[in-house]
Amino acid sequence: MSPDFIPDRDDRSTEGRVSPAMIRAARVIQEGTSPQQAVRTLQQAERLVLQEIVQSQERARRKFGDWSDEAQAFWWVTPTGCAQATTAEVAKLKASWFGNNSVVDVCCGVGGDLMALAARGHARGIDADPRVLAYARLNLRTANLDAETHCRDVMTDAVDRWSHDAQCLHVDPDRRDQGQRRTASESLVPPWSVIRQWLPAFEGGVIKLAPATNLDIDTNMNLHRSWISLGNQVREQDVVFGTCLENPSWHGTDLAANSRSAMMKRTRGSEWSLFSVRITSESIIALKEQPQAWLIDPDRAIRAAGLTIAFANEYDLQCVGGPAGYLTTDNAKAARKVQPYATVVAVIATLATDNRKLRRHFRSNRLIPQRIKVRGGSHSPDQLHKQLKPKLDGSSNTPEWDGTPVELWIGRTGRGAGSFAAVCQPRDHAQNAGDAG
Repeated sequence: MSPDFIPDRDDRSTEGRVSPAMIRAARVIQEGTSPQQAVRTLQQAERLVLQEIVQSQERARRKFGDWSDEAQAFWWVTPTGCAQATTAEVAKLKASWFGNNSVVDVCCGVGGDLMALAARGHARGIDADPRVLAYARLNLRTANLDAETHCRDVMTDAVDRWSHDAQCLHVDPDRRDQGQRRTASESLVPPWSVIRQWLPAFEGGVIKLAPATNLDIDTNMNLHRSWISLGNQVREQDVVFGTCLENPSWHGTDLAANSRSAMMKRTRGSEWSLFSVRITSESIIALKEQPQAWLIDPDRAIRAAGLTIAFANEYDLQCVGGPAGYLTTDNAKAARKVQPYATVVAVIATLATDNRKLRRHFRSNRLIPQRIKVRGGSHSPDQLHKQLKPKLDGSSNTPEWDGTPVELWIGRTGRGAGSFAAVCQPRDHAQNAGDAG
């Protein structure tokens, strides 16, 4: 047997294994030497599978690139497995919640979370699909990591047959069917009704779900729900319980059972920010009909977690046009405080959303629309940008426009179907002003 072939530690089936010839062909493709000749040595079915993997490499490298020093590392993925796999930054964050406890990763797929769990301690991956499990083993090798892997059907096997006395549980249930994401809790594989029965067998754990998934949770289950975003894009929802809620990195916060949180990393290389509150029946928020000195758009993780009102009340912000709209304040210190959790801009002028008046205002004040943001209403940012950007005649003698770059935020007012257009300083200016306040 080739040394490149990694057998299943729980060798129950050979179906779907990665052949040594495919691994050699993948290495040749990675090196860029005679790839066509290497592929010709494969059987037709193997060529089709490898072609599918190669087509997914760009996306796989964006997700797993942090696990290898090689920029062109070859990652073994299926299109569905790559779509569902956890990005390295998020996987590392979640892995830190487990401390040094042993973890069993159920439905480990191609290994996105398994690599992060293996990097911090003992981990075991379980999946019912032998092909993706073979891919997970190869990805662990690419990342120079080690973890046990077992091919098991957790829907039919008792918990004690696959848990192997692991202290903690991680589950990433299959939620994609023919390329479509499933969000109903009982359409997951395994469904939530099965997963919740496993929880008492473990000291702690994390269940990964789609951001829009709703759950039937009893308060006596003592679960915490958290939404995670990268670059203002919500990546997942996690149900956290037991010892994973006791991680030292979360001390000093309101993170607790029967509460919600939003975790966000606004830019690559920045620190994670956490906003968490206990959910109460109170849902009162101060309303304004027009923007004040600052406009604030909370991170999408905060909105997905249903924490917009709690966020506004925590920092004494008001809302323009209801909780789905922008938040606003006249307090520069409050604007500075919320910058780790939101996009913040300083308002220069507030206008009616009349295209003719907007064009006149932009041209008379020599303004350049750097960004256009719409929340509510039917305005198209692309169309507005075309209408408001400077018109140059295209000749070589036409000087570059020396106007002032601004942002235009459009939103609902508090009066019926009315709307406003706020001309704002670019967000980097807003941050500097907020710091000065």
